[in-house]
Amino acid sequence: ITFESIPGGTPAIVTDETERGYVGAQEGDLVLAWGPGTGFPLGDVDYSGEGATTNFVATINKAGSYEVNFVFYDINGQKRLNGENETVTITVKDPSVPSTYKFSYTIPAEITENEEVAIDVTFATDEKGDFGYDKVRFKFAATGPEGATVTFKATDSNEVEHSFTNKGYWGPADGFDILAEYIATTDWTLVFSKAGQYTITFSLIDADTEEVIAGITDSATVEVAPAAEPAIIADPGVSPSTEEPISGEVAFTFGFKSATGNLQELELDIYLGENAGENRNYANHLGINLPAGSDAVEGWVDEVVEGYSTLDSKFHGLLAAAGYDTSVEADANKETLKSNIFYTAGDNGAGTWTIKLDTAVLEEEAIEFLVAVRDDEGAQWGNNNFVTYPDDVQAFLYNVTLDYFEFNEETKTIIGYHGSGEVVVIPSKINGVDVETIGDYAFGECVSLTSITIPNSVTTIGDEAFSGCTNLTSITIPNSVTSIGEEAFEDCTGLTSVTFQETSKVTSIGDYAFYGCTGLTSITIPNSVTSIGEDVFWVCTGLHSINVDPSNTAYSSDDGVLYNNDKTTLVTYPAGKTGNSFTIPN
Repeated sequence: ITFESIPGGTPAIVTDETERGYVGAQEGDLVLAWGPGTGFPLGDVDYSGEGATTNFVATINKAGSYEVNFVFYDINGQKRLNGENETVTITVKDPSVPSTYKFSYTIPAEITENEEVAIDVTFATDEKGDFGYDKVRFKFAATGPEGATVTFKATDSNEVEHSFTNKGYWGPADGFDILAEYIATTDWTLVFSKAGQYTITFSLIDADTEEVIAGITDSATVEVAPAAEPAIIADPGVSPSTEEPISGEVAFTFGFKSATGNLQELELDIYLGENAGENRNYANHLGINLPAGSDAVEGWVDEVVEGYSTLDSKFHGLLAAAGYDTSVEADANKETLKSNIFYTAGDNGAGTWTIKLDTAVLEEEAIEFLVAVRDDEGAQWGNNNFVTYPDDVQAFLYNVTLDYFEFNEETKTIIGYHGSGEVVVIPSKINGVDVETIGDYAFGECVSLTSITIPNSVTTIGDEAFSGCTNLTSITIPNSVTSIGEEAFEDCTGLTSVTFQETSKVTSIGDYAFYGCTGLTSITIPNSVTSIGEDVFWVCTGLHSINVDPSNTAYSSDDGVLYNNDKTTLVTYPAGKTGNSFTIPN
């Protein structure tokens, strides 16, 4: 407590314990004296009537209640001249303070993804102060599952609708004022794009700096349930598996069951090759709508065949993979397509659409289906329409990597392989044409390849056809093959087994055909071979035995060493053969 100087002086702080005792002061009490230290005579002033008034001016620096005890004391007589209870209580208040505010809201117990939900948010005074705030706005922010969005929508007092996604503001850009006594409710409509847990944060911010004012913020946790699906994937489901690349003739199945009615239609948007995945261009897709029911699908096939000439090239390519042959009559194509595109009714309203495709005919590295299903109650599962990938895709996304062969129909030669499959089966026919030759370097450097099946239609394995296939472990040469080209299996370091089928027709094995096959330990040359090129088994460091069919008229073997038939020429001594001595026969 600080007293200012007034006419007559400034009240003096009394520290003398005797003087403090005059007023019965306790430790910590402030005692002030007014008048000379030696006192003053009462006779000098006429105290009758209104008496004498002194106006003290003091500053008190802490809020609270203060009790002031007034004592008029006779120094000489050492006695109090006024009454004992002449006291006054002074209440000191804090300086003016702002009001405090809070958000209030009720989160519905059940919220479903992609459905509108009403959440009313009220902002009101919590404890009223002396003033409010100027130039403020409300800020809303939402976080949730990865890739999820929250759309906020509300209408202002001018009937203007405002909306934003994930984060936004409410109120004019330059802010508005809130009074000390304030309450306002905004009716919000929210849409949560995915099931899961979300956090919504409400804040009062400065319109200029966007800083939160006085810590006025609140957060709500929202649980969003998945939407009830009108269609359920049913056995056999969507197949084949997407875990491994596929090749050859493949049956794609789409098995569903309606939860609200009867299956009515399967909508497929098909994307091929480079147009699949992140590079998808909606303008380049192929869309087909298959009705439910076996008769209905057959009717669809009839219409497609009869309208074949009006379809675009993408549709022609898909139909060719399903068996359509432009060289045969319409009825034959209808029969073929009906055996490859059909519907099978299941139990309890389930159904499966099947589309059989020869992936070699597609000649694409991937095929992708965006799947939507409708029933007769108007329910739809999935939506194939989208603007950007993948955020806007709401359909079932089924993406399969395809292995395919580049094929020259004129020479009947596979000239390339595209894929990452481990186990690959070469078809005997592609587009109805026999596969007779595996061309030069057709499978070169296919390091994912562990097993290859060659059909009985193949007669020639070209130069370097499988060179650098380091993970290829075994190969069976069918009895249709007559020649193996130069370096055909060069550096197939994982190759441990080479088998020639009985009644093999291989007549020639080219130079360096098995060069660097370090994992090969033994091999048997069939009786049909009449020509073995230079250094066929060079750097086969694990090879300890080369055997020859006893009926071969061109070559022979003795203790795993390869000779010509009459042993006048030593052709190959296996690099992996054990022992520290060898005797060349006469």
